[in-house]
Amino acid sequence: MLSLRAEDILQLRQHLAPFGPEFLFRGQTNAYAASDGLPNLNSSFIRKGCLPPLMLKWIFYTNELLRRGGIHAEQLKTGHLTQGLLQHYGWRSFFVDLTASPAVAAWFASHSFSSKRSWQFCENSFEEPVMLGEQTAHYTDHGGAGHLYVLNKEQLKESGHELVSLVDDLTTDCVTRFQVQQAWLAGLFLKQERIDPLAITAEITASASVFKELSEAAGFKATDSVFPSPDDDKILGNMLRLPRIKIDMPNPPVPFYLRSLEIPEYQDSYVHHLPLSTVLYSKMWLSEATAEAKKEFWLHVPEETFYGDIGTDGALPKLCELFRAHEVTNIETSGLICLPAWENRATFEKGISIRRRQNMVEVCGIAVDYQSDRLIGAGADKGYHYEMVDDRLVRRQSPNDCPCGDPARHKLHLRGLAVLEDMLIDAKIQRSGNVIDVSIRP
Repeated sequence: MLSLRAEDILQLRQHLAPFGPEFLFRGQTNAYAASDGLPNLNSSFIRKGCLPPLMLKWIFYTNELLRRGGIHAEQLKTGHLTQGLLQHYGWRSFFVDLTASPAVAAWFASHSFSSKRSWQFCENSFEEPVMLGEQTAHYTDHGGAGHLYVLNKEQLKESGHELVSLVDDLTTDCVTRFQVQQAWLAGLFLKQERIDPLAITAEITASASVFKELSEAAGFKATDSVFPSPDDDKILGNMLRLPRIKIDMPNPPVPFYLRSLEIPEYQDSYVHHLPLSTVLYSKMWLSEATAEAKKEFWLHVPEETFYGDIGTDGALPKLCELFRAHEVTNIETSGLICLPAWENRATFEKGISIRRRQNMVEVCGIAVDYQSDRLIGAGADKGYHYEMVDDRLVRRQSPNDCPCGDPARHKLHLRGLAVLEDMLIDAKIQRSGNVIDVSIRP
C-alpha cells in the first residue's frame, strides 16, 4: 500500500491521477488501524452489531420498496440492494461504503459526522400538542487531517469481497442519495472482519481543507449536495412518511412519538401543525375495538411474524386446525405492517384474516385507515382463495379474488402464515375467551 501525502489540491490531484475506473475510493476523517497496523475498514454490523427483530422489519420494508420500484424479489442481487439501501439511508449492513468518485470520498474525508436524538413540539392535525422525536444528524467541517483510501476492484474480488454498484444495479426515476454519491458496496462475509489490506492500493493523507477544496470544485458544497432532501429523494421521502409510534411512558405531559424506522435526518423536518397524513400510532388490538370484533376468533402475534420469510410451500397443520374450527380467524399484531407507496396515504395492514366456507378459505389482509392519531376505518380487504388440502393451502382462482393485480402482495400473507406455523411449535400460548396470545419464548 502506498502512503501518500498531499500538501495542496494540485498535489492531491497528481496523486489521484493514476487511479481510473478500475479503482474505488473511501474517505474518512480518522485512520483506524487494526492490531497489525494496517487499515481497518469494516462494516456497521461489525462496529454496532445486529438487532434481529428490527433488522427483519428494515429488510421487509426495503425489499418491498425495491419491488414496487420494479426490482423483483427473485433478482440475484436483491439482497445486496436491500443492504445497500439500509447502509445508505442510515442503518446497518454487511457492506462497506465505497464510491467511484474521488470528490465524494474527499467530501467524507473533510467533514465530521454527529447525531443526536432531538424533540419537536408540534400540534397534530386536531391542534393537540405532541412531541416528535428524530435522529438529527450533521456534517461539519473537519479541523484536522483527512484520509482517502484507493481500492482496486479486481483485488477486492480476488479477496472474496462481493462488489455491488448501486448506481448500475438499482436504477430509479428520481434523485437518490446513492446515485449522487456514486455508491459502491464491498461485502464482508465468510467471517471477514475488514477489507483485505491487499485490496487497498493507497492511503492519501491531507489537511481536511485540501480535501474540501477538491470536493467543492466538483460541486459538493453543502450537505444537501451529498444527501438530497426528501423532496428530491423519493426513497428517503417514502421512509420518512412511515407512521410515528407512541412511546409508552408513565404520565407524560403530552404524547411522545418516534419514527417507525429511525434514520439520520440531515434536513429540518419541523412542521408546527401536522397534516392528516402524518400518522401518529398508538399500539392497539382490533380484537378489543368493537363488540362485533369480540365475536370473532383472534390470534395475537409478534410483529416479526409478518417480516420473516421461510417460504410458502410448507404444510400448516396447527393453523388449518384452527381454520377448520372457526369461520373467521384473525391474526393481528399490535403494530402496523407498512407497505411503501410513492403517494401519500394512511392505509396500513395489521395482520391477516382467514375467512372459511366449508374447505375453502379466503386469505385477506386486515387493513386500517388513519387520520393523524385517529383510527377511522378497519376491515378485511379482498383476498386470494385457497383450498385446504392435506393441511396445505392450494391456490384456487375465483371471480371474487382481489383485483389488485399484485400477486406478490398476497404472497406476503402466505409468508406470514408459514412463519406463524413454525412459531407455534415452541411458542408460549395463552388463551382468554376468543383470543389466543402467541409470544416467543425467551
